[in-house]
Amino acid sequence: MIGFLLCILCTSCNEKESEFQEVTTPRFAQPLMAADSVVTIISDSGVTRYRISTSQWNVYDHVADPYWDFPQGIKLERFDTLLHIDARMWADTAHFLEKKALWEFRGHVSARNLRGEVFETSQLFFNQDLERFYSDRLIRIHQSDKILVGEGFESNASFSHYTIRHPKGIFPVQDKADSVSDSTVIHP
Repeated sequence: MIGFLLCILCTSCNEKESEFQEVTTPRFAQPLMAADSVVTIISDSGVTRYRISTSQWNVYDHVADPYWDFPQGIKLERFDTLLHIDARMWADTAHFLEKKALWEFRGHVSARNLRGEVFETSQLFFNQDLERFYSDRLIRIHQSDKILVGEGFESNASFSHYTIRHPKGIFPVQDKADSVSDSTVIHP
């Protein structure tokens, strides 16, 4: 009888041991933090600078270059010194390299400045230390009366002063009498 009870006890212990499995995912492949439905404020020296809204935010800290990942998209709003929103941006995904203070926005990236101009591209970088946006990809800038297109772009943080490196499209040309003459086509 005692042998039978020992057999049952050992069998039940063995079954419970088999329910536990060893963790095989290395620590660097796991996020330190994984959060859903996040809205957060980022400040610089006590001054509110940005608001981030996202469905999913993962922070990876056990890698050579720690980063934040926003695989479900991101909305970023930039505030001026009076806490007015002076630029808005949306992207399908985003990645932030902590040590370099460098953002990368990918997918459908769209931004709007105070003048109502809309900037669209597939990849855009933001150097947080320099407060500069830049891209080497195709960019479209929708203004009230025209659409500017080019490859390569650089802007300040509020998208109010920007440069298109290789513009493409049809542009009106002013003659000496300040009247609009025939349009000129510019090719890269």
